Amino acid sequence: MKIVLLSFVFGIMLASIPYAQYGYGTSSVTLSQYTVNVQNGGFLSVNYTVNLVSGNTWGSTINVVNSKQLLSEGISTTLSKTTGNPPFNGNILISISPSSTKGAYQIILNVTGDDPSAGNTTLNLNILAPGETAPTTTTVVPLTNLSQGATTSVNQSSTTQVASRGYVPPLTQDATLLIIGIVAILIIALVLMRPFRGLPTRLDVWGVAFILIGIMVWLYGDYSGGLMQFIWSGVALILFGTIIWLVGDSMAGAFKTRRKS
Repeated sequence: MKIVLLSFVFGIMLASIPYAQYGYGTSSVTLSQYTVNVQNGGFLSVNYTVNLVSGNTWGSTINVVNSKQLLSEGISTTLSKTTGNPPFNGNILISISPSSTKGAYQIILNVTGDDPSAGNTTLNLNILAPGETAPTTTTVVPLTNLSQGATTSVNQSSTTQVASRGYVPPLTQDATLLIIGIVAILIIALVLMRPFRGLPTRLDVWGVAFILIGIMVWLYGDYSGGLMQFIWSGVALILFGTIIWLVGDSMAGAFKTRRKS
């Protein structure tokens, strides 16, 4: 039985690595609005959809390509749902610092992973001074378009919701589920420490717990479009758990120790 379980675990590991590294289709990003306006110190939300364009659906990740550049300008961007199998929906939450320079900026989105996007999608952001109304045209504050290596001028012609208070974005749904799963496994392992007090059995319990956590972390990285730091962390946890399990089993055999009276 132990040989079968180990073969199953390592079989999944070997089979999933190619899926995490190579694409199987292409995706595109569509927005509910492509030009938005907001005042300094405010925030806004724009809906997006990641659609499958060709090939087979698999785990993909949507990114803000120039997030670091925007952050240096006082513009914070947070995606409510970053990973999933296309099609999936989410919101891009944009928070503006009161010190941000008014003008037009570009928020560049793309998809990576097993269903990457063929090109970038641009959301044009116009930052207004307090009390200012949206202009029909503006001059772009230079921000390099990473896909083209140049800046462009943008016409602004529409408005969207504007707020003047801060916003704290939530965790993404997938990351929250991962955390809940890990916490649940740890709680179960701790509960089992009371009835099974022998060292070999406890090693078995923790070995299995680490294996399960490793599988969850690994699959999260794969499902998220090939996040290799999660995939390799999951593999390391699986190997670590397997070693602990085998050490405990070699000492007395799984669940064969007696309870202390």
